[in-house]
Amino acid sequence: MVANGYALRDAEDEFPLVNPTLGAGAVRIIEEQSDIALAQIGIAMVRVEPAARMRPDVLRSAIAVATARLGLLARALDMAFQHLEGRQSFGQKTLHHQLVKTRFAYANNLIVRLLEEIRLVEELTQPHDLEGMHLAISEEFAQVSKLMGGHGYLISGFSTLEYLSSLIASIYAEPAFSPSLTNPASRNHTTHCDRIGDEP
Repeated sequence: MVANGYALRDAEDEFPLVNPTLGAGAVRIIEEQSDIALAQIGIAMVRVEPAARMRPDVLRSAIAVATARLGLLARALDMAFQHLEGRQSFGQKTLHHQLVKTRFAYANNLIVRLLEEIRLVEELTQPHDLEGMHLAISEEFAQVSKLMGGHGYLISGFSTLEYLSSLIASIYAEPAFSPSLTNPASRNHTTHCDRIGDEP
């Protein structure tokens, strides 16, 4: 799907891109961006021919973006669990440390709560603080990444999911719903994403 002049797509996908505001028809790709982090997970980012922006269902699009980012956060949490499952520190399993258990519990509760909020927003078709939701997701990504230590910065690892999540928000979220770069939480998240590709 195309939005704001860009699209994220499967690198091997031969299906045409779609601009939901213009109906059926192929979208012309102007340039494929070179991105080593996305290439590791089989995704390409492309710049497309500009088109008139007419978003008939802004709320539904914003909900889809937030839901996709929560899915990536859940996958990242699974990745952190798998990474720590067999590790020990200070004489006990790392997963048994109170602070580690608290981080997992908080992240899981956040995902469940935000999904419930999304469901209610969709049912009531009422505006919601989706910008705040995006900021909460970005901040939780930054917190969960600490569970991975230096391994989180390996390309194709945790940070690549965080980077993809940030790109999804930047490309597909309406400006009113996307994290602001002037917000401290969002700015820290962007700085964190800039380090992707730096092998430890």
